[in-house]
Amino acid sequence: MKTKKFTMLHVAIVALLFSGLTFLLISISKSSESQTSSEPVSYSCKYNVKRLDGFAFIKPLVFVDEDCQSEEFDGVRRQLAAVADRYAKSGDVSTVSLYMRANNQWIGVNEDQKYVPGSLLKVPLLIAVLKIGEDHPGFLNKQIKYENAFPAIRFVNFPASKTIKPGNSYSVAQLLEYAIKYSDNNASNLLEMSIDLKEFQKVFTAVGLDAPNIYAPNTTLNPKEYSLFMRAIYNAGYLSTKDSEYAAKLLSECQFNEGLTQGLPAGTKIIHKFGESGNDGEIQLHESAIIYLKHSSFLLTVMSKGKDYKKLSALLGELSRTAYEEMSNLETSS
Repeated sequence: MKTKKFTMLHVAIVALLFSGLTFLLISISKSSESQTSSEPVSYSCKYNVKRLDGFAFIKPLVFVDEDCQSEEFDGVRRQLAAVADRYAKSGDVSTVSLYMRANNQWIGVNEDQKYVPGSLLKVPLLIAVLKIGEDHPGFLNKQIKYENAFPAIRFVNFPASKTIKPGNSYSVAQLLEYAIKYSDNNASNLLEMSIDLKEFQKVFTAVGLDAPNIYAPNTTLNPKEYSLFMRAIYNAGYLSTKDSEYAAKLLSECQFNEGLTQGLPAGTKIIHKFGESGNDGEIQLHESAIIYLKHSSFLLTVMSKGKDYKKLSALLGELSRTAYEEMSNLETSS
């Protein structure tokens, strides 16, 4: 009987010790888990999501943007930066900025520098007019008479290759063609007079930009900001797919060949728009394009300042050639 009691006592003690040890281990584990879950999680990059407002039940997705530049395209960025630096150091240009995007990744060089976009603003005008057409069927067929010629604001290095004529009437669709394909300022001025310019402002706010002052003579944008309009067309994020395709087709017929197209192989598919601004002391030349490779595409927006239009034109051509070659090599190797 004594032996039996001794054995039971030992069993009880061992069980008690085991229970205590188990409780202690569980407590330590829970404490460790609690501390780990309370630690802040750091991410290398943040994402910005832009959705359309104004709907009762849905929030259409427009863009998802990453704050950080692409590591994969860093070699491309360095090549483009080298071209920009060479032109800047030679004195051929005073400032050059660019933004390039492909496969939801982006790179930039001085991409936050702002410029006066000039005729680049015809693209948000195009989007605004097409949006009005979606809300008011038949609007694109509306006839508008061009009574008197608008006064020329400044000398342009690349005048419109074809212009509307005073005394004639044109449909809204025809005016869009003149404004985008030929960059006719008279056509865009007539369109601006024929719409509520709040619709123009809404295009800016839809892509996440501040609404411009329609009475201010010189709205400024940087390449990254301006690229939002081209992306809105390409992604069909604001217009219907039908009107986005229509807008892209008009941009594919742009007659300007003294910029980015110079650096591309003959026959390369491209949708693009250029703009120029400035004065005799300083010229600004810009162009934004979506350039198509064999199996993919990339967006390139270049903005520049300088005193020599031909030098700025050559800069755009060399940047597009560099970007095209680098992106083609990446596409081939992937």
